[in-house]
Amino acid sequence: MANKDIFCAVPWHNSHMYWDGTHGACCSERTKPRGPEKNLSDTTIIEWYNSQAMRDFRLRIFGDDKLPECQGCYQEESFGHESRRIKENYKVAIFTKQAFEKSYTQSPWNSKFQASLIDGKTDKLPIDLHVDFGNECNLACKMCFPSASSRVAHYYQKWQITQNQKSNWTDSDQLYAQFLENIASIPNLNRIHIMGGEPLYNKKFYKFIDWLIEKNYQNLSLSFVSNGTLIDKEILDKLSFFRSADIEISLESIEANNHYIRQGSDTEKVLENLHTLLKYRSNKLNVVLRSVPQLLNVNNYYKYIQFAYNNKISIQSTPLISPDYLAIDVLPADIRNNFITSYEQVRNQIQTGASQMLTLTTGRDTSRLEQQLVNECNVVIAMLKQSESENVQQLRYELITWLKRWDKAFALDALDFYPEYKDFLIEYGYCNRFHT
Repeated sequence: MANKDIFCAVPWHNSHMYWDGTHGACCSERTKPRGPEKNLSDTTIIEWYNSQAMRDFRLRIFGDDKLPECQGCYQEESFGHESRRIKENYKVAIFTKQAFEKSYTQSPWNSKFQASLIDGKTDKLPIDLHVDFGNECNLACKMCFPSASSRVAHYYQKWQITQNQKSNWTDSDQLYAQFLENIASIPNLNRIHIMGGEPLYNKKFYKFIDWLIEKNYQNLSLSFVSNGTLIDKEILDKLSFFRSADIEISLESIEANNHYIRQGSDTEKVLENLHTLLKYRSNKLNVVLRSVPQLLNVNNYYKYIQFAYNNKISIQSTPLISPDYLAIDVLPADIRNNFITSYEQVRNQIQTGASQMLTLTTGRDTSRLEQQLVNECNVVIAMLKQSESENVQQLRYELITWLKRWDKAFALDALDFYPEYKDFLIEYGYCNRFHT
């Protein structure tokens, strides 16, 4: 029997491709599966799916030892968060936390899992694809990395932190053509999820939407993540072609610290765009909020949860794991403790209107929104209450180094956005407006 704390269905129905064209197993993995790196330029998605790295990954998923690739999910689950592992298991009728053994045995995918026990192979091709359409982006978010933002990459090179990044695979017409051939060769595709960078900043994204429509992929579920700074109404109209579509808007706060975190954005304009998108919601088009609970938004993230409740929007958050200097527990306990009551009040208000019947909250089903948002409050409360890490002093100085570096680049001052943090920030060396 598989281990409920380890098992994940992702490598049997999902595949991931990174911004530079390299293959991976999951968009939540912390490292790529062990083995030689494979790229779209030399390995098709189908070839990758039964590569030695993926076969080994499946076999280790059956074990009792936690996988380094999956550390993010394990850490999220320690806070009570519904990790991607839990959500993806749910898609194949495995209830990870409630009735794992029975549901695993009865899952319609069980025969596929069992068939992989010998050598890790599977005859089931991926039905869900997660694809990074390069790293082209118009923002430089403080928790982001060069691999997900060309603007972050620019500053990293300017600061001589990294050398030139590998090219985006979407820059190559040849690789793009090979990608389309890969898609066409996979029957019964269920869902394609597109990330970036910023997809709406990438010309190939628009071409890809048109190609899917031209090739009659109307039974496909399509989703993409956007930072909300751009809206293309023509794309919105085209999304009605697909079986279903999700637009996932990355937003960290409904207040000004959103553009302190998501540098280069305008929070008021993003909220205006979000409200425009909400008018397009239908039984085929859903709008979802994406967030990263962290040190820089925990001071008012409870207002964000309240906003989601008032507007009936699902939050699909990913609690921050990296960079660890932005983790909530880097804040001193006395500051964190001051926020707990606000989350408890929002949670209690939402609970008052929630159904008393306990059901699974996994997914984006807004019929269970109250429970989902109550759980979001509980997760943040758990993060606020966690013990400090052993290297917290080092992380605090690292935090200040990065804040000063970014704030000079974007002419921002943390003290304007975080009066609650003033003494803490100054104690660890944050000083001088714009650090000139």
